[in-house]
Amino acid sequence: MGLLRQPYRWKLAALLIGTSIGLSTTLPATASVQRVQLTITPKTAKRVTKRASSLPPTKHQPVATKAGKPKFKLIRGYHETRKAQQTARTAANDTLTTDEQAAKRWIAFHESSYRYDAQNGQYYGRYQLSRTYLKGDFSAANQERTANRYVAQRYGSWTAAKRFWLQHHWY
Repeated sequence: MGLLRQPYRWKLAALLIGTSIGLSTTLPATASVQRVQLTITPKTAKRVTKRASSLPPTKHQPVATKAGKPKFKLIRGYHETRKAQQTARTAANDTLTTDEQAAKRWIAFHESSYRYDAQNGQYYGRYQLSRTYLKGDFSAANQERTANRYVAQRYGSWTAAKRFWLQHHWY
């Protein structure tokens, strides 16, 4: 078997070949690889590619049900989530000027490093709005809508909100 056990050889081969078809994998933290000599023949490459391409692109997470049997819930993939967030940002920023968009991005960076799932006590999301203000809907689209409404009501514009943030370190 060489330096790696068989399952790790498959994973390493899938890593080397899978990147060309959009898949990736990592070795566990317990695996220590100092030197790898792996020869991939065309036959092995075809087998690994076929095996890797048959894997489902999404992950499933078990959810408890009343009967006690696990039911699986589909979880969105990383790229699907990023695309939905980008769409929400684009729709929310369509009516803003370039200066307003820049101020909004600046606040988002200083409040949450652009993360929609950032948490700080009762404050949540990209713009660190109160959970009650978001009314339980933590989606990217709702955070964008709610932040625009909050800033318009309280400050009138994102540039005014940024000026306030610079003076008080909150908005």
